[in-house]
Amino acid sequence: MNKKIPAFIILLAVIIFGLYFNIIYNMPTNWDDPGLINNPDNYALTSANLKRIFTINSAGTYQPARDFSYVIDYAVSPHKPFLAIHVHSMVLYFFMILAAWLFLLELFKAFSIVGRKAYFWASVSALIYAVHPVHVESVVWLYARKEPLLGLFTMLSLWAFVKARISSSPASLPTDAGGNSSFPKGKGRSEKGLQGWVYSLLSFGFLLLAILSKPTAFIIPVFMVVLDICLQLHHPQKGYWFRKGLFFLAAFIIVLPLSVWLVRMMTDVGGIKPYHGGTFWNNLLAVSQIFIEYISLYATTVYFSADYPIKLFTSISLWQAWVYFALNLLLTGFALYSAIKRRYLTTIFIALHYIFILPVSHIFPINNNLADRYALLPSLS
Repeated sequence: MNKKIPAFIILLAVIIFGLYFNIIYNMPTNWDDPGLINNPDNYALTSANLKRIFTINSAGTYQPARDFSYVIDYAVSPHKPFLAIHVHSMVLYFFMILAAWLFLLELFKAFSIVGRKAYFWASVSALIYAVHPVHVESVVWLYARKEPLLGLFTMLSLWAFVKARISSSPASLPTDAGGNSSFPKGKGRSEKGLQGWVYSLLSFGFLLLAILSKPTAFIIPVFMVVLDICLQLHHPQKGYWFRKGLFFLAAFIIVLPLSVWLVRMMTDVGGIKPYHGGTFWNNLLAVSQIFIEYISLYATTVYFSADYPIKLFTSISLWQAWVYFALNLLLTGFALYSAIKRRYLTTIFIALHYIFILPVSHIFPINNNLADRYALLPSLS
C-alpha cells in the first residue's frame, strides 16, 4: 500500500493541475477582484501591512491567513499578481484534496476498514471530490482564497483529530504473532498516550489556522463532537472523554465567542438580512429547503454561479415547504438509524453535510441564497 501512495499523489497532481491549468492567465472575473489587483500597496510585504492584516477590525471579518497569502503572491510576482494568485490557489486546492484523502484513510482505519479496501475507497472519494464542478468557484475566483485555505486546514485538523484517537487507543499498540505487545510493559501505553496528545495539539493548531482563514470554521468542533461520539461507540476507551474534554473545552472557549462576534459584526455591516417569511419560525422553513437544495447542487452542478436565486417556500400553507421538511426528517432519521445499526460512517457523512452547511443555511439570513463556494467542504459528504 505504501508504494501506491506516491502514485496516487502524482495522479492527483496531474488531474488537478491539468483540470485548472487554463485559468493561470485569467484576468479578474468578478466585481470585487479588481480591488485585489488595483490596490497592490495593501499587499506589500511591509511592517505596516502586516500590522494591519493581523489587527482585529470590528467593521470586518478577521481573515489574516487569507490576506497574508496574498502578500506572498505579490512578493513572488509583483508585476503579474493574478498569475501568482491563480497558481497559489491551485496548489492550495491540491494540498486540500490530499489532506481530505489522508483524513478519509484515517477515518476508515478508525472504523476497522483497512488495507486495500480503505485505500480504494479513500482514493476514489478523493478523486471524485477533486474534480467536482461545484469547487470551480473556490479555485478560480481570485478573491476566494479563503475557501481552499479553510478546506486545507479543516481537513488537516480532522486528520490529526482522528489520528489522535487511533494513536491513544490501546488496541493500536503493535503486537507480536502471539498477540503480545512489542513494547515493554507500561511503555507502549505511555508512548501511545503521548502521540495522542501531540496529534490533539496539531488538530487544535490547524483548527486555529482554519478560523484565521475564514471565521465560519467555528463550526468544526461541532462536527468533531459527532465524530468522537461515533468513534467512542464503535471502540469505547476508558477515561477517553476526560482526556478529550480538555480539547473540546479549549476549542469551544474560542469558537463560541467568535460565533457571537461574527453574527454581531455581520449585523452591524448589513450582512444579516431580514428573516425569510418575516418571522424566525417561517425562516426555519427556508433553512430546511436550503439543506436539501445543497444536496441537489452536489448532484446536478451544470453551470456556475456566485449566487443561485432560488425561490424559497417559507409559508406553512405551501406544500413544497413540507416536502423539504419531510426530506430533512427522512435524512436525519436515516442518520440516527444508521448509528443504531452501528453504520457510523453513514451517520458521520450525513452529519458532515448538515454541520458544515449550518453557518450558511440562513438561520441568520445572508446575501446569498445558495453559492458554489459554500459547498466546498460539505460536498465531501
